[in-house]
Amino acid sequence: MNDVEKLIEKEREEFRKWVEEERAEVRERLRERIKDRRKHTQEELERLRERFGEADRLSEKGAAFIARFEGFPSTQPYNDPIGFCTVGFGHLLHRSACTDADRREWSGITEEKGRDLLRRDMRVYVAAVLKLIDPELNQQQLDALASFTMNNGVGSLEGSTLRRRLNAGEPKDRVVQAELPKWVNAGSPPQKLEGLVRRRAAEVRLFTAGNYG
Repeated sequence: MNDVEKLIEKEREEFRKWVEEERAEVRERLRERIKDRRKHTQEELERLRERFGEADRLSEKGAAFIARFEGFPSTQPYNDPIGFCTVGFGHLLHRSACTDADRREWSGITEEKGRDLLRRDMRVYVAAVLKLIDPELNQQQLDALASFTMNNGVGSLEGSTLRRRLNAGEPKDRVVQAELPKWVNAGSPPQKLEGLVRRRAAEVRLFTAGNYG
């Protein structure tokens, strides 16, 4: 090997060494980036769990409270008081009357299955309460507002004076006592339903006094 060939070989070796060093540096940077992302993701998950993981924070007594008002009127799909197709403990199938297809699919539902559906549905409403209501809520307050939200819908809570006043820092018991009893009308045209009057009164007692009875 002459001097030129030796020089070329040396340059090639140095180039290979440089490429390996660059690759190692890139791999290290990627590892650090992945580690940072994992850490950030984990921190975000923990933050979300603190605030929303708790989608399972509805208590057993709270679930029983809601089930009592929703009732289990039939093992068949049924139309609720405002004509929406429902099954089990208030699990909404769609916002119109039940059809033969609904009856074929849902006929024979058990109370156990109904309670499973209620638990699954309530995760959405509990998460909505925790997201939309800024003040910290104890268990009885969360259960009461979850019941209210399940009955009226997330959009109703989001646009409500109830939410605005709670988030403004007004005394929570006073706000709930004033605002919840307003939500007793349903149907088209809207009319006062005694079942809603009883439910709102019970939610107020639960929120303010922890009365699940």
